[in-house]
Amino acid sequence: MKQLIILAVLLIASEALWSQQTEGGRHLYLLAASPTIYGPVTYPADLYVIGENSKLQLVRHVVPSAEGVDFVLSSTDALIVAHPHISPTAIDIIHFDNPESVDSVTPKIGQRGIADGFVINSPGQTLIGFDLNSPPEQIPLKTSLIGIDLRESDSATRVLDPLPWKSVMNVRIEGEAGGPLEGRSPHFAGTLKKDGWVRNTPDGPVVLVPYSATQPAALEGRVAALRCTNDRFSIFAVGAGTHAETLMQTTSTAIVADRQLGTSRSITIRGSQSRYRLFGSWLAVLVVESAAAPKSRPGSKLQRKVATATLPSVAEDYEDAKRVMGEWLPGTLELINLNSGEFIQLNTGQSDSEILSVSGNQVLYRVDHQIFEAAITDGRLGKSVLLVDDENVSEIHWVFWSTA
Repeated sequence: MKQLIILAVLLIASEALWSQQTEGGRHLYLLAASPTIYGPVTYPADLYVIGENSKLQLVRHVVPSAEGVDFVLSSTDALIVAHPHISPTAIDIIHFDNPESVDSVTPKIGQRGIADGFVINSPGQTLIGFDLNSPPEQIPLKTSLIGIDLRESDSATRVLDPLPWKSVMNVRIEGEAGGPLEGRSPHFAGTLKKDGWVRNTPDGPVVLVPYSATQPAALEGRVAALRCTNDRFSIFAVGAGTHAETLMQTTSTAIVADRQLGTSRSITIRGSQSRYRLFGSWLAVLVVESAAAPKSRPGSKLQRKVATATLPSVAEDYEDAKRVMGEWLPGTLELINLNSGEFIQLNTGQSDSEILSVSGNQVLYRVDHQIFEAAITDGRLGKSVLLVDDENVSEIHWVFWSTA
């Protein structure tokens, strides 16, 4: 009898966990990738689902370890992985409606190099734009832009070369993932004007985000980086000056532009170098503070300390980020609702943590090698449920739901 009761409990627990992984007929997919753009070390990109015993189950290898990953982009219907690292020449597209199929594109860019990548949502199209460097022999240097249509399957017509620079008016950027290793992040530099945020391109200035002149007059004419943007909101970071001056700050200023209302406003974000990700109307903040004062990193004793052929040393990489970039992560995650003004703070006690997704009122977040789900109720984050506990979880920075 006792064995039957134990079995029944295990089955109920298993079904409860599976219900978290299969929401309304959708399955949760998780991408593990560690972009590296500054050194010779490379790591793979692998796609997973959650299998038995809360462990990761491999779906397919996306990029081999020998090539490495340069950057990962997220659109409304796909993840885009650029590889090899440092000098990417190809992309692999993970379609949300068919994640197990392989879709690789190698555009003919000749001697040009991919300097940056970003998502462009045009009417009837979802493009991946690549800002290309000039061939080495071209003087003066001039960047060019090409696009790859995610909704087009014909290899002969899906690559648009050249792509007009005015196309960047429809750029979409989810933001920066967590983790100690960083790939290229499309921090578009532009100028805050009365009528909008303006970026200079080889074809002349383009107003990327129009809005009315509601921002503080003191910010007009300031250079600001477009950190994340979707169909409704755009977030700009206004620098405090030099990197050394930035490290002296305990907070930073961000501009929130509302495309629907045509307005903008400034908000104060905790941390001098915090990272932003935009999920609908929720701005997720990974608080990053200055490491000028000697501090121990929360949770560092639990982080992986030995690198392998497929997994980096998380502890060592965070120490490098602290030493080189002056970054210190207190293990604080914040959610700001740009519609309602709701503010939620989560102290994880682990520097290696991040918010992975906000869908409706459901939040997925990672704490080192574990991923949790919790619901937003009455302006608070409810009880957390453990979804997965696995060594490879430390490299998971992107998740999505699929009905496939």
